[in-house]
Amino acid sequence: MHPRSGIALCSTMYMDWGRRFMRLFLQYTSLDKNNDPERPLVIGYVSPDYFTHSVSYFIEAPLIYHDYTTYKVVVYSAVVKEDAKTNNLRDRVLKNGGTWRNIYGIDEKKVASMVREDKIDILVELIGHTANNKLGMMACRPALVQVTWIGYPNTTGLPTIDYTITDALADPPNTKQKHVEELVRLPDSFLCYTLSPEAGPVCPTPALSNGFVTFGSFNNLAKITSKVLQVWAKILCGVPNSRLIVKCKPFCCESVRKQFLSALEKLGFESLRVDLLPLILLNHDHMQAYSLMDISLDTFPYAGTTTTCESLYMGVPCVAMRGMVHAHNVAVSLLQTVGLNNPVAENEDENVELAVQLASDITALSNMRMRLRDLMVKSPLCDGSKFTHGLARVCIQKYMVSILQW
Repeated sequence: MHPRSGIALCSTMYMDWGRRFMRLFLQYTSLDKNNDPERPLVIGYVSPDYFTHSVSYFIEAPLIYHDYTTYKVVVYSAVVKEDAKTNNLRDRVLKNGGTWRNIYGIDEKKVASMVREDKIDILVELIGHTANNKLGMMACRPALVQVTWIGYPNTTGLPTIDYTITDALADPPNTKQKHVEELVRLPDSFLCYTLSPEAGPVCPTPALSNGFVTFGSFNNLAKITSKVLQVWAKILCGVPNSRLIVKCKPFCCESVRKQFLSALEKLGFESLRVDLLPLILLNHDHMQAYSLMDISLDTFPYAGTTTTCESLYMGVPCVAMRGMVHAHNVAVSLLQTVGLNNPVAENEDENVELAVQLASDITALSNMRMRLRDLMVKSPLCDGSKFTHGLARVCIQKYMVSILQW
C-alpha cells in the first residue's frame, strides 16, 4: 500500500469510529450559553497523565503560567495512581487560584455534567485515543469550544472536538492527513517542555574517552520498526567501530532481548556492538544514561517527543527525518524550534548520511554537546510563559468566533 493511501485509510477509520461513537452520546449532548458578558472565561484541562508520565512534561507549563487573574482554570484529573508530581501540580494550580477536580472512576456523562456546572467555556483534552481517555465526556459537548492537544498524533474522529493545537512543522499546510478538527498552528512548536530538575549536569561526549562513537535510542520499542533497524544498520556500517545503545522497558525480559538482537543480526548487526538497557526507575539515573551516547537516533514514522527533548537537554544531538504525518514530524518541530536544522533528513538515505557526518567530527560533537542545553533553555521550546500566553490567546480567539456564530 502506498503511504498516502494508508494515511487516507487511517483518517477514514477515525472518522467512521467518531460517527458510530457519537450515537452513544447524542441524547446527552447539550450546551448552555454564557449570558453573562462580565463573567471571566473558564478554561478546563482534562487528562489522566498528571503524574510522572512523558506527557506531563508538556502539560506543566500551562498549569503554571496561565494568568489566573484574567480567567479561571479548572483541571479535571483522571490519574489512576497519583504520585509526587500529581501533588506538586495540584498544589501549584490551587495556589494560583485554580480548581482541581478528581474524576477518576466517574462516569463520563457525569463528568460532562460537572463541566457544565463549572461553566467551562474552553475545554482542552490532552489524551486523544490513549489509555483512560475521556472522549465520551467530550462527545457530550459540555463546552462551547472543545480542543485536543498534546496526547495523540492523529484526529480524534469526534465531530464535537473543534480544534487541534499543532504547528506548521508537525502539520505542514500541505499535509495529506485528514482531521475532523480544524488545525490551529502555533507560531513556534505546539509543545512546551518543562525541564527535569533531577537531570543533573551535561557530561562530556563519551567518544572523547571511548575512542569510538555511540549511537542511541531511548524510544518506545513499538516505534523501532524493521525499517528503522535497517537504517540504523546502515549507519553503524558507515561508522567503523561505532556502537548502539537502546533502552526501553521490555528489555527487562530476556526473551524480548534475544528477539531484538536476533532481528539486528539478520540485518548484519554484530550483537557485540549493541547494548540493551531496561527501564531505569529514578529520573536522575534515566537522564544521566544519555551520557552513554554521543548521538541519538530518532524513530520513524512515529518520532520521539519526550525522548527528543531529554536528549537535547542532556547535550546529545538527535538525527530526525521529516515525514508525511504529524507523528513523523514532531521531532523535526522540536529540533527546529531549538534552532537545529542540520540533523533533519528528508529521506532514509539522507538520515544515514547525516548520522555518519555527525559522527565523523568528534570535536564538533563535543562543542555541540556543551552548548545544546543552553540553546534549548533559551529557545521558545522552554519558554513556558510566552507559550502559555500564546496558547490562551489562540483559544480565546476561537471562543470569540464561536460566540459570534452561535
